[in-house]
Amino acid sequence: MTSNEEINEADREIDFFDSSTKSETIVLSNNNQTASNHSSSRFTVCGKKIYSQGLHTIKVKMHNGGIIGVIDVNSRSTNQLFYDHQQAYMYQGSKGSGYGTSLKWNGGKREIYGEKYCQGDIITIHLDMNKKNISFSNKNNNFGIAYSNLPESVCFAAVLYGNSSMKITIL
Repeated sequence: MTSNEEINEADREIDFFDSSTKSETIVLSNNNQTASNHSSSRFTVCGKKIYSQGLHTIKVKMHNGGIIGVIDVNSRSTNQLFYDHQQAYMYQGSKGSGYGTSLKWNGGKREIYGEKYCQGDIITIHLDMNKKNISFSNKNNNFGIAYSNLPESVCFAAVLYGNSSMKITIL
C-alpha cells in the first residue's frame, strides 16, 4: 500500500474552481464544482485550493473528456494550455483523445501512462506533497507515480478542449 492509498475518504477535501483563472468560454456551475466548455478551442481553469504539504486526494468526474492534473500556483493563467507548461503535471485518458492511448503530459511532452476512462468515470488524483509526487487512479486501480519533484505549492488544473460539451466536476 502506498502512502497515497492511506488517505481516508473522510479526510478528502473538496476543491472548487476559481472563476478568476477560467478562460472566457469556460462556464462554471454547481457552486463552481463543474466546468464546461462548449467552444471549438482548448481552454483552462484552476482549482482554488493550494496544496503544499500533506497527503491529498482530488476526485473528478469526467463527464465528457478533458485533461486534469496540477500546476505550480505561480503559473496559473487563463491563457495557457497547461499540458504545454513546464510546471504542469497532467493526465489525459479520454477514449476520444485521438491519441489511441492514455497519456501523461508535462512541458509539452507526452508519455503513455494509465488507462483510458469512459464518460462518467471518476478519476482520483493522489497528491503526496511531503514527497512531492502525483499519481492518478480509476476504479481503485492506481496507475503508479506519474511525476515526482513537484513544485512547492500546486493547485488543481484542467484543460477542456474543443469538443462537444466538454465537462468535468470536482467531487
